[in-house]
Amino acid sequence: MRYDDDRDDDEQDPFIRDRLEEIYADQDDTPLPEPDDEPGQDLVPPAEPEMAMALPEEGLEEPVLTGAAAAAAARRQDAARKRIERAARRRQGVPDTRTVDSAVAWALARVLREAGVPELVRRAGTVEGLTVELAPILRYAMEALRARGVPSEMRRTVIAGKLLPGPTRRAG
Repeated sequence: MRYDDDRDDDEQDPFIRDRLEEIYADQDDTPLPEPDDEPGQDLVPPAEPEMAMALPEEGLEEPVLTGAAAAAAARRQDAARKRIERAARRRQGVPDTRTVDSAVAWALARVLREAGVPELVRRAGTVEGLTVELAPILRYAMEALRARGVPSEMRRTVIAGKLLPGPTRRAG
């Protein structure tokens, strides 16, 4: 049994009736009344200075942004700043972080495959106690960056910064 089965079909729920009346009222397209100004009357600014309208100052303030607009503006500023930083890094010959990360990942994957690690892990069922030589990873990562045209000194710097973080450097 539905909750409205005991009502007559002609009777409408009062809540729904009120909402429909509001909707119909909002859809009212009656024209606005005409202004009271006479067509021949000139609009004359007030003669008294305190009654005159204040003109905007020369240095206008920036408009207040909504939360979404402010967030979008901040993202645009960050994107512009990062574009400038990336361009400066390219001019200095510094590869982007993705290039270095992909070179290191490729080098690590190659060393693991060459050492037969996938088969060892399948047989042992764990990676516990697994050790990998660092020298081949460094060598292969250097090769990958050389293939991408990164200068020798820069290759050493970025690979060392990525794999051998010192006390003042951090990985990543």
